[in-house]
Amino acid sequence: MAYIKLDEFPPIKSCNFCQSRHIDDIELGEIANLKNIYCHYFFLLLANKVAQRGNDDQCILRFLANDIKKEILRGKMIICHYCKKGGATIECSDKKYKCKFHLPCGLEKNSLHQFFGQLRSFCSSHRLKQRIPAQVVESESDCIVCQTQLSSTSFLWPECCKPSALIHRRCQQKMTLIRGYSFKCPLCNDDRKFLDQSKRLGIYIPEQEPSWEREEGAFEELLDRRISCELGTNCTCENGTSYSRIGTPCKLEPCNLCGSNGIHLACSTKRVLGSDFAMPWSCETCSSATSNSPNEARVIPEAEASEDEEIDVEMIDSDDEKPTLLSESLILPDQYDHSNTEPEPLESVDRLDILRSQVPIIGPNSEDELEDVHSISSRMKMKFLHRAVITFLVPL
Repeated sequence: MAYIKLDEFPPIKSCNFCQSRHIDDIELGEIANLKNIYCHYFFLLLANKVAQRGNDDQCILRFLANDIKKEILRGKMIICHYCKKGGATIECSDKKYKCKFHLPCGLEKNSLHQFFGQLRSFCSSHRLKQRIPAQVVESESDCIVCQTQLSSTSFLWPECCKPSALIHRRCQQKMTLIRGYSFKCPLCNDDRKFLDQSKRLGIYIPEQEPSWEREEGAFEELLDRRISCELGTNCTCENGTSYSRIGTPCKLEPCNLCGSNGIHLACSTKRVLGSDFAMPWSCETCSSATSNSPNEARVIPEAEASEDEEIDVEMIDSDDEKPTLLSESLILPDQYDHSNTEPEPLESVDRLDILRSQVPIIGPNSEDELEDVHSISSRMKMKFLHRAVITFLVPL
């Protein structure tokens, strides 16, 4: 069973932790209800002895109902340091001073709560404090977000761009609930240093999409493509320029380049018959931008082709006639330079390796073919030895 998010507490019901009916999504979180449990979300996050061990469809944001009930019973025995009442499940993270208090009581006394890592809380005496230059505090008197006067302690200074500007803590927390993943500095648009600083100084940043993307039908306008016939008053459709019906000549065909303009198939001179009235078409704007007329491919005449772009192709009529490719680096015998310079000695080449490279590689598929290969190899060796003997004996 999934929990229910409430806008307010039902009659005679209150938060099971702080016993109050106070509603503040910015400082206390949303009101969650599961069976007979009513509580603020931030109480669950900051309570010391409860952990997220469930699934979203069985509990309150992964907090099991039995674990929540155990934490509520444990908190009834703990007295708040400020109001002297039970239900204080939040404890100061200072090792020497274990102060326990309710979340509303702590916020009223300027406590600090971190919503990341170990989810630590600090009382007003041991909380982290931001060092703000004195000239910034003296020069700024209004919040840059809401443009109202700053209070004595509830403001933050963006350290990412170090401007001469201050922001209400409540205004910055409200920004995170609206922006979600898109939360960044309102001055320099930094989303790293500003995000880390905000977390360290007690700003809750939810892992969710921005509010404008969570609205119902937020992206419907992307699917709504309203086009009309480009001919306007010259349109041949009797039902108007915006009328379109699939499978008829009055179907509006969008531009295949921009998609924002259209034309009725009956109004187009390039309608393709026999193809269910489908055709590629580009509007006048896109055609002029690409320097091509609508639905026509530009063919370059032969006269416009430059001489550098001409390519000579040698036609081969038969398989016997093949073009001879001569490398530019090849030196023919009659072009050899007979100068006094001694030619560089050539590397010794094994004639046997040369002949072996001319023998085709045959992959036998049977024993008979393998014997044929051995016989061919033996004959080639005898022929080579005969030529080698003649070659070496002739000079002698």
